[in-house]
Amino acid sequence: MLADDKDMLRQTHVLLHVTERVIWASLFEIPALPGLRSRPLLTFENYTMFLQTVSRGLGIALAPVQLIKNDLAKGRLVTVSDMAVKSRSVGYLVYQQQMENYPPLVAFRDWLRETIADDIARTNGGGDRQ
Repeated sequence: MLADDKDMLRQTHVLLHVTERVIWASLFEIPALPGLRSRPLLTFENYTMFLQTVSRGLGIALAPVQLIKNDLAKGRLVTVSDMAVKSRSVGYLVYQQQMENYPPLVAFRDWLRETIADDIARTNGGGDRQ
């Protein structure tokens, strides 16, 4: 049994595929996720093992769309939203549905949505969102 959210954070793995190292590194700077900064990363060289680990509820991941579409269709994984960003490296934040109210995930998901919206606004000439 977990005593509090800090215990949960210590016991939840943040998953990282080797090619996403730069993406996850930037997330360590999020003030709303202080526990994430010191979390050891579980690194995979193989996407199959990486996604099986996520689908078994052992953490969250940033994953390429093409690799998760079957898991999404079957309900094994869920995404933050239907919003997609055009990029050379497009992906979705995925996690087990039972984790959707987990406070560190909620904070990260909200930050990610805001960051994407800010980037879209700047790209469309709208400047910074206030």
